[in-house]
Order: sequence, then C-alpha cells, then structure tokens
Amino acid sequence: MRIRTLLRLATPLLAFAFVLGCADAGPNSGTGPLPTLTDPGFYPLLSEAPGATGESVVTLSLKQVPGGIELASVQGEITYDAASLQLARAVLPAGVEGDAFEVAPGRVRFVGTMMDGVTEPPLLDLVFTGRKGALKREMFTVRFEEVTGGAEFDDLTATVRSDRLLFQSR
Repeated sequence: MRIRTLLRLATPLLAFAFVLGCADAGPNSGTGPLPTLTDPGFYPLLSEAPGATGESVVTLSLKQVPGGIELASVQGEITYDAASLQLARAVLPAGVEGDAFEVAPGRVRFVGTMMDGVTEPPLLDLVFTGRKGALKREMFTVRFEEVTGGAEFDDLTATVRSDRLLFQSR
C-alpha cells in the first residue's frame, strides 16, 4: 500500500519533470520540434526500441499531465507509413486484455482493458521489419475513440491530445 501511495504521489512530479525536459527540446526524430506538454490531459507517446535482428518495436502509451488517473480501457487506431514500414505483428503487452489487428496496410485498430489500474501503461506494441530509414514522428498518427479510467470509470476521451503526438527513440 505504501508503494502504491508513493507512486501516486510521485507521478505528478515525474510528469512535471517530463514537461520541463520537453519544453525546450529542439528537433526530434521528426522534422519539427517535440510538442510541449503545456495543457492538462493525455498525450499519446510512441517509443521506439530495437527488437530482434532487423526488427523495430514501437510502443504506444499515454502520458498524463498532471497524472495520477488509473486507466481502465482504451480503443482507437494508429496509422503508419506503409511505404516505409512493414508491420510484422501488433500485440497487446502483458496486463492488457483485448485485441489489435491490421485492417489495411498502414492502419491498425486496437481495443484493450487494463487488468490492473495503472497510470501510464504500455497499450500496444507494433513490431516492424524491413524499415527504410529512421523512424520519425511524422510517419504515425494516433486516434483514440475511447479512453476510460479513474475510480468511476469516467470517459476521458475528450482529454486526449491526439494532435500532440510525442515520439521517443531509445
């Protein structure tokens, strides 16, 4: 219980540190500056990490400002540049029950329910092979149709800032 309370109290501080770190960011892996987290809400975040040989893993999550709301469920769509990327698979990470599938080249739909209420869980892993060049923020768009969370399973969809997609390359 103490750890959960500590994590709940630390989340706004971590979000504030993230905001400060991003506020003066120069060009990111895309062609423009990294969006700043100046307004309260949820910001889609794509994190790229190397996978197995020849693979890149892109993980979708939601950053919260100021933070502290435990997510319950999500539903949405992510599009990517199919001319530059080849999707090997789309999977939901541990702790998320639901489904993810490619409905057309460059378009993946997902729906998931968090098994444990956590504030910023990974929501979707996309594994790409045969990519041409470096991944950039402009290669992706994310649209959430439903986000619920909090003690009363509130509809949080209106607070998602899909126009402020964040991209992090590790």
